[in-house]
Amino acid sequence: MGITAVICAPGSFSWSDDEIDVDPTKPNRLILHVCKMDGTPIRPLVADKAIRHDLDRQGTPNVSPDGKRVAYDAWSTTPTDPDRGPRVCVCDLDGKNFIDVIDGYMPSFAPDNKRLVVSRPAEYAKADGAKGQSIWIVNCDTKEKKLIADQGAWGGRWSADGATILFQGGVDENGDPVPKSCLRVYDVAAEKPSLLFPPEGSPFQEISYHFAWSKSDRRLAIGGRLIAGLGEGAPSSATVIMNADKGPDSVIIMLPPANGARVFDGLSLDWHPDGKSILSTGMVDNRFVPVGLSTDGTASEITFSGIPDSVNVRDPAYSPDGNHLIASFGARP
Repeated sequence: MGITAVICAPGSFSWSDDEIDVDPTKPNRLILHVCKMDGTPIRPLVADKAIRHDLDRQGTPNVSPDGKRVAYDAWSTTPTDPDRGPRVCVCDLDGKNFIDVIDGYMPSFAPDNKRLVVSRPAEYAKADGAKGQSIWIVNCDTKEKKLIADQGAWGGRWSADGATILFQGGVDENGDPVPKSCLRVYDVAAEKPSLLFPPEGSPFQEISYHFAWSKSDRRLAIGGRLIAGLGEGAPSSATVIMNADKGPDSVIIMLPPANGARVFDGLSLDWHPDGKSILSTGMVDNRFVPVGLSTDGTASEITFSGIPDSVNVRDPAYSPDGNHLIASFGARP
């Protein structure tokens, strides 16, 4: 179950500064773009060119549940301030009202469309009392923040029902490091973390710090290295689907696409609003492209035929209404 295919055929495209912002002379630059569902670029996400070129390495977009705002992480490929770390930024989907919220990575919106859960590196969060890598809740507008886990915690994602924040790492109630084969859940109401499943029940040897909640239920998409002997024909590394309330017994392994596209199981993941497919980053013919993984076990092809053939595409994500794709565009060598 879970065999899927992906086609990322190059599409015709008329270049315009209003529609695409890719500079072949700056290969490290990644600029978020709002696209049609087939990948055809509409425009860069951030309307102000000076702002988007200041922080020009943009990724891991997350759209607020109401579809009005986009949070992402970004930093400069030509930093002038060595103390300026990676930033979590927010702007409206129309590209206006940009806010530099806080240092950190991988923002995830709460259902209230105002709060984010973010991961902060040790060197930046230390001044706020955190020990090592840490997970925080921060208000986009007031910038009020609250620590929920540290000592190596990373990768926080907010569930669609708002009740739970999923993350990795940190220490347990005894002060022992939580194995990288496990995930933890933070109960927002009780303000208490717990293990999603025990180490001995994990299907993983090691879980990637990129994972995603379904937009409509309690299913998770998780990537990483699987344990040996998990199942006949199971790959050593894969993306799996799991019900958060049923644990490892509900695991479905997403087998590689039928056309041989390489899927990066450790990179960002996002669910289509209908819950029938997961979006990830892959590689075809030495090119980064969006890869669609079907969740229903069919081999139906998920196409992104509007992507210009001169760009690499990373960190694709859907808008909650399913009308737009948001992804990082970079120059293809």
